[in-house]
Amino acid sequence: MDHRPELDGIRALAVLAVLAYHSYLLLALCSGGWLGVDVFFVLSGYLITAILLSEHRRTGRLDFRRFYVRRLERLYPALLVALVLGAVFYRTIGDGGTFVGYLRTAGAAGLYVENFVWGLGGHELGKFGHTWSLAVEMQFYLVWPPLLGWLVARKSNLIAPVVAGIAVSYVLLVTEMGREPTSFPVAYYMPWTRAFELLIGALVAVTLTRGARAERHSPRRWTGWLILAALGFAFVLAAGDNISVHPAVIAWQSPLVAALTAGLLVHLDGVRTRGVGAVLAWAPLAWLGRISYGVYLFHYPVLTVLRAHGVAGASTGFVLGGGISILLAAASYRVIEQPILSRRSRPGAQRVQPIV
Repeated sequence: MDHRPELDGIRALAVLAVLAYHSYLLLALCSGGWLGVDVFFVLSGYLITAILLSEHRRTGRLDFRRFYVRRLERLYPALLVALVLGAVFYRTIGDGGTFVGYLRTAGAAGLYVENFVWGLGGHELGKFGHTWSLAVEMQFYLVWPPLLGWLVARKSNLIAPVVAGIAVSYVLLVTEMGREPTSFPVAYYMPWTRAFELLIGALVAVTLTRGARAERHSPRRWTGWLILAALGFAFVLAAGDNISVHPAVIAWQSPLVAALTAGLLVHLDGVRTRGVGAVLAWAPLAWLGRISYGVYLFHYPVLTVLRAHGVAGASTGFVLGGGISILLAAASYRVIEQPILSRRSRPGAQRVQPIV
C-alpha cells in the first residue's frame, strides 16, 4: 500500500484526544477523549485488512509468517523501549511500588494481556494500563488474518461474515453492559466486545476493495468536512455524558464514533490529499501521526511520573507530558524503529502503514 499521509493525520488527532483525556485537560470539553482509542481500532482494522487483501491480490496467497514478523517488528521495539525506561521509575509506575511489581506490570504489557488483567480483575496492573488497547489489537491480529485467509481461499463473500462478526461483537458489548455496574470492565476491555470496531474498519477495506473493480466517482469534498465536524461533535457529546459517570453510554458513543471514522475513511479513499484530506495530510500533523504509536506508549507513564513529582495541573501536564512523550517517541522512531522498518523498504517490499 502506498503511504497515506491523511491517515497519519487521523492518528495524530486521535492520540491528541487520548492525551488530553489522560491529562484531565479542559474536562468539560476533553473528557470524551477516550474515544480516540475507538478511532484507532477502526483505522487498524481497515489497514490490516487492506494490506492482507492487497497481498492476496498481488501474490495469490497470504504469508502469515511474514505478516506476524512485520507486526512484531513494527510494534515491539518501541514497546521494549517504553518498558526499559519505565524500569527507572518502578516505584511510581510499578505494581505496588516494588521492582518485582514492575516486572509484573511490564509482563502484562509485554505479553499483551493487560486488557484481561484490567477487564477481569477490575483494575490496571501498575501504570501501563493503557496498553490494554494494544492487547486488544494484537489479539485481533491473531484471529482475523487466518480467518480472512480461510474465507478468501474459499472465495467466500467477505461482507456477510464481517457484518455478522460486527453484530455478534456489538451484542456481546450490550449484553455485558446490561449486567451489574461491576461488569463494565469486562464490556470495555475484552477483545470480543471491542472487535466490532476493528471489524467495521475491516468492512471498509473489503467494501473499497470490491468497489475498486468498478469505476468509482470522486465524492463531493464538502462531505468530508461534514463527517469530520460530526466526529468532533461526537467527542463533545461524549464529554457531556461521560463513561466515568454513565458507563452504559459506551453502547452508543463507541459505535457512533466508529461509524463516523469508517465514513471518513471511505471519503478519504476518494479524495486522498484533497479537501479535508489536505488538512489531515498537513506535514506537522502527519509527522505526529507517524510517531503516534510511540506517543501513545509513552504518554501515560510520563503523566503518572509528572503527577508523582508535583506536576498536577491539567494544562501543564498536557503541554509538558505531551512534549516529553513526543520527544521520546520521535527519538525512539528515529533511532530504533526506523532502522528496523527500513529493512523492509527494499524494492518490491510491501509498504506498510505503522499501526497503533
